[in-house]
Amino acid sequence: MLSNCGKERRASRRNSMLAIVAGLLALTVLTAAPVAAEDETHCVLDVLDVLLDGEFIMSEPVCFATFDEAMTFIGAGDVGIESGRQLFAQKPSFDSGFSRTAAADPGMSTTDGSSFIIGIHFKGSRGTGSSVSITGSSCSGGYWNASSSWRNVITSSYNGCGRLAHYSQLNISGSRYDTVTAGQTDTIYGSMDNNTESVRYLSG
Repeated sequence: MLSNCGKERRASRRNSMLAIVAGLLALTVLTAAPVAAEDETHCVLDVLDVLLDGEFIMSEPVCFATFDEAMTFIGAGDVGIESGRQLFAQKPSFDSGFSRTAAADPGMSTTDGSSFIIGIHFKGSRGTGSSVSITGSSCSGGYWNASSSWRNVITSSYNGCGRLAHYSQLNISGSRYDTVTAGQTDTIYGSMDNNTESVRYLSG
């Protein structure tokens, strides 16, 4: 027969095992719980001015719940692009109706100061997820220092200019990854995926 001391040790071990099992079950439940999807936002930033070193002075962002609303705000509603994924798949030509004040071909600077999309950046691949559209009047090498909410989250970009140079640090420094061909949406691969802090907008 077990002594009282032996019975207490056995009960203690059993209680410890039960506590471990309960903890593992709780961890499993927490791990299996679905994670709420992030609500998408689609913002528009206008280039207001350019500093001597090329850095853009930007407007305050105007944001929408859908990509289509952002495009409509810019002046591209008649193009019928309802998602960044469509930009990637269809590679549309925004030859008309896509400028804030006048028609402008992608990748071309305007002489009348009219504004067009010089780049759109997405948090997901192939033009998916939340986006920020940058509008300006030139692809002459100016750059955008991403706001804190857009640093290290860009996974794909639409090329309004002929070449978008993505940099891993602010003030166009650090590692660089280019997406090319105006009118095309490119996914960023490798170490620069989710590693962009500034972008330079070039004609080619």
